[in-house]
Order: sequence, then structure tokens, then C-alpha cells
Amino acid sequence: MHGAKPEDFLDLEVPQAADLADETAFDLAWAMSKVDLIEGWCKAVRGEVERRLLEGKEVEGYKLVQGRRGPRAWANPEEAEAVLKAMRLKQEVMYDFKLISPTTADKLAKAGTIGKRQWPKVEALITQADGGPSVAPVSDKRPAMLVAVTPDDFLDVPLDAAVDDLA
Repeated sequence: MHGAKPEDFLDLEVPQAADLADETAFDLAWAMSKVDLIEGWCKAVRGEVERRLLEGKEVEGYKLVQGRRGPRAWANPEEAEAVLKAMRLKQEVMYDFKLISPTTADKLAKAGTIGKRQWPKVEALITQADGGPSVAPVSDKRPAMLVAVTPDDFLDVPLDAAVDDLA
């Protein structure tokens, strides 16, 4: 780890703004000059931990969990537009210079502009992407993701080509 060892961080504490008030401008400037280096190191450590966990290797105290879900979107914007038009919504309510987002439609339903019986039709048209893998402490309440290698993870290499490579 380029000279950094776990024992180097045993007594390290994150300083608060008040803790830094007595630092000289020179000391702050020196510390600030190291921020990019430290952030780069942190990013590299996170990347390596994630890489190992994605390979199914253990990193004590960490696991892969499902990350935040993606934003809601219309599964079929044309169909959603037709359903909302059939509800006779005013154009300035239905459009944000484009079809309103699922979040805006949800707000309209909560405000009563889209009725309770109408909302299930609209809601059925909404999709949301799953979150990607994210590194979290073992104490995180989300279940650990299982990383398994599948045959699809390997390229199909003709046997004669593999034999030629060995020769």
C-alpha cells in the first residue's frame, strides 16, 4: 500500500472544523496539498476491495450489497402518455416540455389530480433499475450479494486455437 500500514491509522481521527481553526495557513496549505493524494489512495483502496469482492474473494469486514435503485422511468413513454391523456389532464400538468416523470405523476396522484382508481394503471407503466454492487460494512442491514462465476463469464475459444497458443 505504498508505505501505508493499518497501524498507521490506529489513533487517527477525522478532524472537525473547530479542530482546524488553530492550524496555521502554512499547515493547512500543506495538508490541502495532500488531499488529492489521499483521496486517490482511498479511491484505489475502494476499487481494489470492490474488485476482490466481485471476484468472490473475501475482504474481512466487508461485503457486496445491492446499491441504490435507479430513477423511475416510464417503461413505455407512448403508452404512459396515452393513459394520462385519457385522464384529460391539462397539458401544462401532464408535460414538463416532455412527458412528466413517474415522480411527478406520483405527486399528482398524492395531490388528487390523478384519482386513486386511475393510479394503478399509471403505476403499472413505471420501471426502476436495480442498484449496482456497492461495498458496505458487514454491519450494514442489507443482505450480502452472492457473486458466482457462470459459464457465460468465459469466452468460447475453439480447441484448435487454444492448442495453437500452447505450442
